[in-house]
Amino acid sequence: MAIHTEYTFETEIVNHLSQNGYRVGKASDFDKELAMDRALVLEFLKTQTKDWKAISKVYGNEDLGEPSQILLFLLLTPHFYS
Repeated sequence: MAIHTEYTFETEIVNHLSQNGYRVGKASDFDKELAMDRALVLEFLKTQTKDWKAISKVYGNEDLGEPSQILLFLLLTPHFYS
C-alpha cells in the first residue's frame, strides 16, 4: 500500500493538530444545515471573554442553544462590543 495517499496525509495533519491543542470533533455532532458543530462553536465563543460578555448581555443567559444566532449577532453588530 502506498504511503502517499490523501487519507495518510489527512491522518497526519489531524494527528499533529490534536497533539497540539486541537479538539477533533465527531461527524455525528456536525449540523449540516448550519454547517457547524454547535457545541464546539459555543465552547469556542465562551473562550472569547469580551465577545461572550456582549452576547450574554443580549441573550441574558449562558446556556444558549443557538450558536448560529450568536455568530450572526457578532458578525452583524461588531460595534456593540467595541
